[in-house]
Amino acid sequence: VEPNYMDDVVDEAVADKIERETYDALKYYIRLMRTYEANKETVVSIATKRNRPTLNRSTIDNSKRRTDFSFSLANMIQMTQPRESQLLLQTTNVIKRLQVQKVILTQASELIAQQLMDLNVLTAERRDAIKLRSINEDYDEDILPADFIEQEVTVEKDEWDISNIE
Repeated sequence: VEPNYMDDVVDEAVADKIERETYDALKYYIRLMRTYEANKETVVSIATKRNRPTLNRSTIDNSKRRTDFSFSLANMIQMTQPRESQLLLQTTNVIKRLQVQKVILTQASELIAQQLMDLNVLTAERRDAIKLRSINEDYDEDILPADFIEQEVTVEKDEWDISNIE
């Protein structure tokens, strides 16, 4: 089911900037998670992959895609407490929603990085390198799920189903 939800009109330049910063924070978070052996397979959701900001998106409606990205991200990171999540999801300002998501991802990344360093899984130098790479590079293939092909399922016709009458 595709929701028909539209956010308020916002300054595109500001929205683009905060969306890219939020996506960079997500890349950093996922890459940190993947440094721990048990999380090696962690990737973004299919919906987040489909709606993520990229450099070659000039042919689609960026405001709708950005709204879809913010909702898919909210679903993926299971934000905060239920009440706060509901309030955030009800806001019609995509910039505010992305700013909060960026803060949540940044705080989670700091916590995870510290825990990984305490476990001697990650060094401060490696943490800094992962962060710089996440911010300075557009490359994101390492955090994306593999493409999947929806297979056609062959269903036998039910002779008693009225829709099968020819």
